[in-house]
Formats: sequence, C-alpha cells, structure tokens
Amino acid sequence: MALMMVTTITMVLSVTMIVALEYYHDFARVEASGELVTYWGQNSNNTTLAELCQTSLYNIVVISYLDLSGGGGGGGGGVLSRQYPYLNLDLHCNSSNGGCTSLTTDIAICQSLNVRVLLSISGGGGRSNHEDNEETSPHGEGPDYVASYLWNNFLSGESDDPGGRPLGAAILDGIDLDIESGAGNSGTMNYYGHLAQFVRQLSIGSAILTASPRCLFPDPNLGPELSGSALESSTFDYVWVRFYNNSLCQFDGSRPTDLSPMLGAWEQWTQALPEVRILLGIPASPNDSISGFIPSSTLLSDILPLLQGSSNYGGIMLHTSYDDSNSTYAYSIKPLL
Repeated sequence: MALMMVTTITMVLSVTMIVALEYYHDFARVEASGELVTYWGQNSNNTTLAELCQTSLYNIVVISYLDLSGGGGGGGGGVLSRQYPYLNLDLHCNSSNGGCTSLTTDIAICQSLNVRVLLSISGGGGRSNHEDNEETSPHGEGPDYVASYLWNNFLSGESDDPGGRPLGAAILDGIDLDIESGAGNSGTMNYYGHLAQFVRQLSIGSAILTASPRCLFPDPNLGPELSGSALESSTFDYVWVRFYNNSLCQFDGSRPTDLSPMLGAWEQWTQALPEVRILLGIPASPNDSISGFIPSSTLLSDILPLLQGSSNYGGIMLHTSYDDSNSTYAYSIKPLL
C-alpha cells in the first residue's frame, strides 16, 4: 500500500512538473513575442478608447497628444483660453472645461484588459536655438516643471491644480515622446533630454518611458548619439521608430524588393539601443498624407522574419488606430508578431 501511495504521489508530481514546464515555456514565448502599439485621439471619427482596447489587438495604446508647442487646433476653445500644457484630443473631448475626465472609465477598462495606456507628448518644446540655449517652453516653463506636471496630473502624483487631473482619477502607465518639430534646434533636443531624465527620476520605475523617433538615424530631436539628447541620456523601455514620411529609410512600394535602406536603418537603431525594445512604426493603411505603407503580405513574408532576428525586436507600431479600423491591418499581422 505504501509503495502504491509513493508511486501515485510521484506520478502526480511528475504531471505537475510537466504542466509547470509547459506553462513556463508558453509564458516565455509570450514574453518573447512582439507587441502591437497604436495611437488614439487625433480623429473624432475614431472608435472609443474602450472599444479599441476591447478588440484584444493592442498591447499598448498611446493617447495623443499633450501639446507643448503653445498652440494648435482641436478640442474646442481658442489658443489664448487654453491652459498649458494643453491636452488636444481633437473632438473626442474638450480638456479646457474638464470634458476629458470622462475617459477615466475607458482607461480603466483598457488596463483591466492588460492594455497599457500611455500619454504622448508632442510639440516644439524648447524655444531656443544654437544662439540661444535657454531651455524653456514657449510659455517659459522648464522641463522640470513639465515633468512634475506629467507626474502629478497623469501618473501617480497628486495634482495641485484646482481644475483637477485632465483625465480624471486615471493613472496612466507611462509617457511617450513624439517630437516632430524643432529639427536641428539644440534647445529642443536638450529640453526633451532633460524632460526624459526628470520623468524617469520622478516615476522611479513605476511608469514606462517610450519614444517615437524618425527612422533616419539619429533623430535630430531625440538622438541617440547626440550629446544631451533624450535617447542618449535616459533609459527608455520602448522605442517605436517611425519608418514613414521619410524616403531615405522607409519602405518604397515602387521598389518592393529593395529593402536595404529600411533594414540598414533598423540595424542602426537596434544596435545603438541594445537594451531597449525596438518596434517598427508603419502606416496602418495607404494614405495620401503618409508615405511608407507596407502591404501586410510583404511585411509578414519578407520583412518581419528579418526584424525578429534582432535580439531587441519589440513588435510593430501602427499609425493610427483610426487608419487601422478602416484597413483591419492589425488583424492580419497580430498572430505572427
């Protein structure tokens, strides 16, 4: 009887170990797989944020944008009436009158589905140039002020603003830098370099930090390999490189077999930031205003297998969720990321 009990226990333990090992390997495969990222907020005809997350397609959704440029349209209210920084979500909501606090519920739904929600920063940032090294925004605030504003109004800090947090009680998962203006401006580069440092210091690992540089290496606003730039001086978790709107490094549909410009740029980014997960940023659909679209069949058969050979391959960023909703691009590539 004792021998039978020992044998039974041994068999149970063996089965348990096998199941545990299978779970470990499945988990490792999930961890090693690429992630899918998209931007939401700049088209009023887009689906709601909650509905986007409920598709189960995206691992990260980036709310766009928090405007640091000191102007720009969308969201209601004149430029002079806006608080700075200004949350511009097109016509989804008006942040100047507290209308975007309604997104608290959507963000909670996304996070309950293990979709991380970030806030993207856009704008010129530093107003200085090579002759004027003053690192301030167009409104005079330094990067330390903006970092504190981000921490207290969108991350885990506590807001002193009587108007409250623009997105209500929601605590976002991180901050994204998508800086497309100010190219060649040393003040802009240094401004965002210091901003990234301050955000990282305040969050102490509780928030992820991402960036969306242009594919031509290095990005003039973000670096790396530019002294004082954000990607040179701070630790980022993800970098989704924009392989669009740049003929020198994007996919060229007129020469679909010549992948050398794009793959050469990809190699520069992955080698320069070996500890960062690098994602390929591409348009989600053919669009007259955005060049560099890659047919999904070409991406899956010719390009993705090469990218996945990089040890820090991180996945795909689709620009934007509205364009993807019209093309179903994400559905076609998600299973093979």
